[in-house]
Amino acid sequence: MTGSGIDQLLTSACCTRQSERAFKFEAFRAPSALCGSEQVSSAKLLGDIFQNNLSFDQHVAAVLKCCSQRAYILKLFRDQGTSQTHLDTVFHALVMPKIRYALCAWGGFLTQIQKGLISAFVRRMYKYHFARECFDIDFIMGDMDRTFLK
Repeated sequence: MTGSGIDQLLTSACCTRQSERAFKFEAFRAPSALCGSEQVSSAKLLGDIFQNNLSFDQHVAAVLKCCSQRAYILKLFRDQGTSQTHLDTVFHALVMPKIRYALCAWGGFLTQIQKGLISAFVRRMYKYHFARECFDIDFIMGDMDRTFLK
């Protein structure tokens, strides 16, 4: 369907013509499916999972799952005798970018429970000596804001 066809469809869905000069606006009802497309409850876009209720439960779960898998790699490095300095470098190269990626887009929608889950994961990495410093998600978000506002 061309751009003008979509405009016509939306115009006809939003208002009905009463006379030549007057329009009656009705409440907009989204069509069930346009052009055979399917409505979904969540979609992955550029690595972030967006849900139809603006919740990021699935995204936080996916990020923590990936970070846990990367923490296992850090455990293997530690078991092979890698120093804490190198473990911290690998932690900041593998794990933190996964948490920080597009945090400006989804960080404001996090609930306190989700913030607690991410902060608990980072504390666990500090406890296992994979990271030299312990910080929570609010610090990470503030750090990103300070970086972008310079």
